[in-house]
Amino acid sequence: MSNDPSLEEQAVSQLVERGLSSQLNAAETLDVNIQTSILQILQGKVDSVSIEGRGLVLQEGIRVQKLELQTDNVAVDLLDALLGQVKLNQPVNTTVQLELNEADINQAINSDFVQRQFPRIELKLPDRIVSLEIKLPMQIHLLEGGRLGIDGNMQINDKNTSHQIGFCSIASPRTDEQPIRLDEFRCTAGEGIALDVTIAMMQKMQEWASLPYFDLEGTALRLAEMNVQKGRLALKVEAQVRQVPA
Repeated sequence: MSNDPSLEEQAVSQLVERGLSSQLNAAETLDVNIQTSILQILQGKVDSVSIEGRGLVLQEGIRVQKLELQTDNVAVDLLDALLGQVKLNQPVNTTVQLELNEADINQAINSDFVQRQFPRIELKLPDRIVSLEIKLPMQIHLLEGGRLGIDGNMQINDKNTSHQIGFCSIASPRTDEQPIRLDEFRCTAGEGIALDVTIAMMQKMQEWASLPYFDLEGTALRLAEMNVQKGRLALKVEAQVRQVPA
């Protein structure tokens, strides 16, 4: 039995590929492979979607050196899809593998899109609540020995006072045995951080690192693998997509 895609699979794959290309600022290569049938297409269903691309530049200017995406069954409301509104009838399980170099990461981390995702951090201390805000620009360094260097600035709102500090830190990536771990943290400019705030901040980071998944715009994300080499970062992310972002 031939494994070559059918005519309808080729047609749908090309249609999706053109749609994705229109959403990208640039792409060195982009290949879409969809497994489906005429009957499934009429029902708004496909068995799987596979996407491979290199040198992808998103609308926000974020560049990905390499991307591989694989989904299981996808079911959408066909009428809504024809009207340009893609709504999932059921969650879609997705695996994404990414490769980025250091320049791509720093361009992404300082983009407007990523800046909008930075949460305001609230630390609940016994006698007060202190809030922290990450300020751009930030700089990520992919170090030898498989570790990450992070340099940036942070605004600390404590009681009726507010001040900004510079910091540098070193983190070890997630492995099968341990979550992401903060190995070093020190202030490089400003007034520094009170001891109780430092302890609460470290506890908050450990809490985040231990979370089974993160929720972002209708998608549950889990960082399954993280491999750091000097100048290069490889990620494997598992996701359950409940709705397609508008």
